[in-house]
Amino acid sequence: PPTSPEPNYFWFPTTEQQQRFIATYYRRAQQVMDDSGSNSITQAEATTTSTRQRLLPATEQELHQQVQGFVLVNHLYWGLWAVNQANVEGCHEFDYLQYAIRRLEQYWICKREQQQQPQQQ
Repeated sequence: PPTSPEPNYFWFPTTEQQQRFIATYYRRAQQVMDDSGSNSITQAEATTTSTRQRLLPATEQELHQQVQGFVLVNHLYWGLWAVNQANVEGCHEFDYLQYAIRRLEQYWICKREQQQQPQQQ
């Protein structure tokens, strides 16, 4: 169990690391869809534009933007969870309020960074 209410964001992947991962993931996902005869969707379904759009965003940048949205949700969720835990369990064994503050601060940091990035049209 965590002993410090200070999340270590040093371990969070950098933008460059995220982009490399997404590029690899995106290429592999396209390969799987192209070779999907043995998968749960048929080859015909995998090659249709509408199915591809539902399964994989049009570009790597769009996928990265979607991931960043989930990062925001993650910080917000755990920040609010910690507020609830502080109310339910108190902060004697773990400082849930401090943890909540750090997660919500990170939410706003990430949100500002995302707003500064150009959005794909």
